[in-house]
Order: sequence, then structure tokens, then C-alpha cells
Amino acid sequence: MNKHRLILCGAGPWAENIAATIARRSDSVITAQLVKRTGIARNRSVDAPLYHDVADLLASQDFDGAIVCTAPEAHASLCAAFIRRGLPCFVEKPVAMEASTIADLHALALKHSIPVTVDYIHLFSDPFLEMAQQVRQRGYPRKLVGVAGNSRATAARRPILWDWGPHDFAMALTCLGLEAWASDQTWESEKASKQDDVRIEGHVGRTHTLFHFSNAFRRKTRTFIAAYEDEVFVYDGASRPSTTQWHRQSRNERTGFKKVGYSEARTLPLDVSVGAFINSIERRQSTKTGLELTLAVTDALVYCSRQLSASGT
Repeated sequence: MNKHRLILCGAGPWAENIAATIARRSDSVITAQLVKRTGIARNRSVDAPLYHDVADLLASQDFDGAIVCTAPEAHASLCAAFIRRGLPCFVEKPVAMEASTIADLHALALKHSIPVTVDYIHLFSDPFLEMAQQVRQRGYPRKLVGVAGNSRATAARRPILWDWGPHDFAMALTCLGLEAWASDQTWESEKASKQDDVRIEGHVGRTHTLFHFSNAFRRKTRTFIAAYEDEVFVYDGASRPSTTQWHRQSRNERTGFKKVGYSEARTLPLDVSVGAFINSIERRQSTKTGLELTLAVTDALVYCSRQLSASGT
């Protein structure tokens, strides 16, 4: 079987995670790596020529797909170049920090019939998918709460809203549905005293939604909660493996909840998301985490970002 020939753009820690994931597969191989500057070494899991110019890269050989995990400001332009070349893309979030850029990229992908997979890694986590299914079956929860962040020592250079926010907004959208998200949402952004500590509050339909993103935590945190009057679902995406627990209020004890369900990841989410990308190459079909979802997420993030800028945070 001929292996899918892939481009890897980027050379950071997440590029190494993806490269190592590809190296474990029998159906794909990285045949070229693109980095921005000379003097940057290829990732240790990559044994392929190193390029610094997209045009030189694309002229060098034929490819079947491209992985984009550079600095966010380069994501959209690289994806556009690969889409025009007819290559399915796997891109890290945020794809861009302007909704208009996402809309243009989405239109370009549709024009050329090229699938784009955005690596909202938690949307490929078995425990979160089980939780989202339970929520969709029950209907609007009373409250959604997302808490995510890390320590300042490991904080990303991009604004914290755009580092952690895409995942939580994407998880909320997945639980509540695109139709409700598009037609009935309001947001108020914080009030936080520091740039690396942001709180977002809003409503989607009847669901009160709260997000807290901070780089002042002692350790990496990723908790997502859907609460009903009688039941609470708790997803822990920072644990290894990721888990979901759900607790139901006891009839005999109105003040307490007892655990009635538990699940944990059966496969690593990155293995699943990379697998979905490879399938999109073979089937030429977009995955569930494509640019339509990304456009809805980015619209909300841009609105919240403008509120934060206006409030001086």
C-alpha cells in the first residue's frame, strides 16, 4: 500500500506530537517539513527534507495532505496555499483571529472541494463525545461551565482567550448544536484584572454559560461541566486518560449527588483526530471539526475579544 505523503509545517512541541503520531501509523509518512527560519532543526520524529519557502516546497514533489501547526498568524495563509494545490489540511487552532479570514478560507475550501480538519482535540475524546451525546439527548442544560489554563511558566504567547477559548467554545457548540448557537447567544466579557486571567459569561438559548481561562493555575487544567437540576456531567480533559463522570441527585438526599456514570478515553484524542484527517484524504470529505464549526466559534471569540479590548483587559 502506498503511504499518504504529508507536509508538516512547524517545528514546536505540538508539531513533534503530531509527527510522532504519524510515525506510528502504517498508512502515512511525513515527506517534507516547512519551518519559518533557517537554523531550526527538524523534529526528531521526522526524517524528511527541510524547507523554508512554500513555493519551493510545493515544487519539490507531489503530496497528499498538509499539517499546519505553526504560529497562528501563518495558519490561514498556509492553508489557502495548500487548498489551491488540492491538498486536504489538518490545522491547529486558532485557524485565524478574524471571522472574515475563516469565511474566506471556508469559501475557498468549498470552491476547490478540499476538506479541512481543525484539531479541536477534545472533540475527538471518547469521554467528551459520550458527555455531549448525553447532553444533546437531554436538551439544554441549566448551566455550562468551562475552566481551562496552565501556569504562567508554560503560558502561550498568544492572548489567553485565543489559546484556551477555541476548545471550550467548540465543546459548548457541540453540546448545544449549531442551530441554537447561531440564532440565540449573548456574551459579556470580563472584568478580569489581568491579561492572562479572563472570564466570559453568556447565554445560549436557555443555558447560562461561564468560561474562566487563566495562566495562574498551579497545573494544566481543562474541566467542562454541564449541569441540570438533577444531574451534572463533568469532563476532565487534563487527566490522562481524559474522563467524564456524571452525578445524579439522590432522591433521599436533596442536597447531595451520587456518581452514577464514568468513562475514560480508550484511545488518545490526537490519534483519533489524525486518523480523521487521514480519512478525509482518502474520502475527500470534511470532518466534523471543519471550517463551518470554526467560523461559528471564531465569531463568538472575536465578539468577546472586542469586549475585552474595550474594557482595557
